[in-house]
Amino acid sequence: MNRLNTFIQSLEELKTISEQTDKEFKGLLFNLAFLLGKKDSISINSTDELKSRIEYLIKEENVREKFLINALVNEVNNHFEHFISSHGEIILNNEYLANSYREEFGMVPEHIQNGLDQSKDKSFLFTLEEQYDSWKLIVIKNFSKAQQRQWDRDEFKQASKTN
Repeated sequence: MNRLNTFIQSLEELKTISEQTDKEFKGLLFNLAFLLGKKDSISINSTDELKSRIEYLIKEENVREKFLINALVNEVNNHFEHFISSHGEIILNNEYLANSYREEFGMVPEHIQNGLDQSKDKSFLFTLEEQYDSWKLIVIKNFSKAQQRQWDRDEFKQASKTN
């Protein structure tokens, strides 16, 4: 299995073992697709669609698979680290948004109230940390130094055949 397939399989594994909601997982896919220059990244709903974008960049734009996959693995790390380290700021922003609606319209839309309630729930931060820990274990298992060396050898052999 190559780096790309391993990355996609790792994302699927994360979704399965970390009990991410569909909304959370689509948020991660959106973020990755946006960073890959996908203008309509809101339409990315599956790892297959993300995989197609990555394949396009590798084949049509000549971006090296190793570089791209390493960057994406790091970006998933950054995604979790941002939400964990910004938890307090997320609460403040959600409170500000709810108060603004309350003052302006006399009510808070349900989705904004749900976001505020979720961010204030202590389990929210614990769940994020557990998901991040799950991701790190997946990366350790699927992107080990030995596996990376094997991919490098396979790429060298493939390049030797084409030359």
